[in-house]
Amino acid sequence: MSSLTPTMRMALTEIERKQGQLAAHLPGGTRTVEALMRRGMVEVAGEDWRTYLPEHKHAFKRGMHLDGCHWFGNSGACECGVVYSARNERSLKGDPYSAIWMDDMGVDTCIRCEQLKNGARPRSTFVIARNGK
Repeated sequence: MSSLTPTMRMALTEIERKQGQLAAHLPGGTRTVEALMRRGMVEVAGEDWRTYLPEHKHAFKRGMHLDGCHWFGNSGACECGVVYSARNERSLKGDPYSAIWMDDMGVDTCIRCEQLKNGARPRSTFVIARNGK
């Protein structure tokens, strides 16, 4: 597990102090909360991303893998009902084979594929969410 930045430590301290706070109002905001989710240290609930400490170490079972022209994603669930969702854009620099997925084959090209082919930085999201809580 990677070490925590000072901002991550401050956000985690705030969540430990009072759970249910909005991610956007914590030090570092939603980007820091997402970094903590990638480490399995927090989870969110609701569209407004209220933050909580996990009740236990989740054992996620992958439920689905999807592929698109410039992205791929995975999702899964723990027996307790907490779910995760990961979505990553393809990186031509890190994986040149990704160009095959972005080939337009004579059809209109996806705008984001073109941006990535022209050097845009790939984006990714990772969310651990309480399901129905």
